Amino acid sequence: MVNYTVKELGIVICDRNSPTPLKWVFQVNGNVEIKAHEFVQVSVNGGYVLGKIASVHFYSDYFADQVFVGHFLGQEKSVDEIYPAHKHMIKLAFAQSLGMWSGNSFQVPVVPPLPGSKVTEADPEIFTKYLGVNPHGLYLGRVLNQENICVSPDPNKMLSHHVAILGATGSGKSYTNGVLCEELLDLNVPVIVIDPHGEYESFTDKNDRRDELEKMKFFGISPTCYKAQEYAPPFARKNWQESLTVNINKLDFEMLGELIGLNSDAQSDLLYLALKTMREKLRGEDFSAARLLDFMKMVGEEQHLDVRTSTTVKRKLLVLSELGIFGNGCNPRKLVQNGVLTIVDLSGDVEEKLKRALCATILNELFEARKNNEVPPFLAVIEESHRFCPQDEDCASKQVIRRLAREGRKFGVGICLTSQRVIGLDKDAFSQCGTKITLRIDNKSDLDYIRPYLALSHQEEFEMIPTLPEGVAIISGISVRTPIVFGVRVRKSRHGGESKKFLDRE
Repeated sequence: MVNYTVKELGIVICDRNSPTPLKWVFQVNGNVEIKAHEFVQVSVNGGYVLGKIASVHFYSDYFADQVFVGHFLGQEKSVDEIYPAHKHMIKLAFAQSLGMWSGNSFQVPVVPPLPGSKVTEADPEIFTKYLGVNPHGLYLGRVLNQENICVSPDPNKMLSHHVAILGATGSGKSYTNGVLCEELLDLNVPVIVIDPHGEYESFTDKNDRRDELEKMKFFGISPTCYKAQEYAPPFARKNWQESLTVNINKLDFEMLGELIGLNSDAQSDLLYLALKTMREKLRGEDFSAARLLDFMKMVGEEQHLDVRTSTTVKRKLLVLSELGIFGNGCNPRKLVQNGVLTIVDLSGDVEEKLKRALCATILNELFEARKNNEVPPFLAVIEESHRFCPQDEDCASKQVIRRLAREGRKFGVGICLTSQRVIGLDKDAFSQCGTKITLRIDNKSDLDYIRPYLALSHQEEFEMIPTLPEGVAIISGISVRTPIVFGVRVRKSRHGGESKKFLDRE
């Protein structure tokens, strides 16, 4: 093991409730700055107990005396200028035991630290072994206030158990997701992004921001551009984008119904009967929207359906045909390529129902291709996932995302759900995400919603979520053994999701 010079922080003390094998208190050296959520260690029986600081308290008998405090109220000078009360200030750190390092392995802590034992900052090598991180893992950033410890979770754990990245607008959620995508592309993993804002095309450009180029030296990285390909519906396609169409032969009734935008039982009945009759008569032959229209007319007449129902459904189907939605469909082998970011740009000005239907169709086709081993394992990123997997609405994209969340692990398909409106995200899909990366969230309803799912180790961690600065996150769940507060590393490629300035001046 490499010998590190770790800083001495303080000494374990006694109180009525500690030290115990699971928690202990130490008095901090007067000249040492220490903060909550830092990692520390103390020697025990030839090994070390690794701990996390839950909270830091300051105490002074002087300031517990109301008469003493009252004497200085209203004074122009500060207390310390009149009386050196700060010299008698006691700083206490309350630590939780994480595990005991002994015999080159971690064990359950069963022995408390002895009062009087010296407490030091955590040895980076021991702490890294405790986390069980992969030295070649996903380099997301560094532990806050302990920058010598990298946060690099194992990619297999993260992807096979899915990921959720949560944060309010301006918290750094999209930026963090971009870092995750970069790490996967560096490992030659295919990434598919459902992009409702058109933010991801900047991956093809190196990061050229001056402030971030300077930070790259600290993180030990350099500017990089990535291979990317973009798809968009024909009616909203930009010049450089590939056309994204849907093969009507591969759609089931629910997906086709949502794509068309049915809004009554009579319309659904007509589509169902027409689709069923056509497939029975054609027996596996390819068919088109025009053939489906013919069968709708035939079924409508046979069933004596209201002519207005037939006219409405046919009109909606014709509109989609005119928009160019129906075609050969996507080629999974082309969309899923090792080390390539595939962007499904759904930022066009179309109805939300159509975006959801396109998302459902694409993800379903890619999942089936992966099940048949036609494409390599991949990660599907669903930006603004509350729009495609809403809690209080039923839609085809929600059903597909739920299916990926439940079954994807068995077939090598991971999903990453990102959301700024957490309370609107489907609980079933969200609960399947084994790793949560949480940035600043200040909405009480969102906080109450996610609290049972975050697996934070103590109350203070949860209470700090509304105060997290931009670019600082808490990672928790299956990919780390304890929640970690960390600073997200800078992007290697250019970030395309920055807010536009109203004024150029600072």
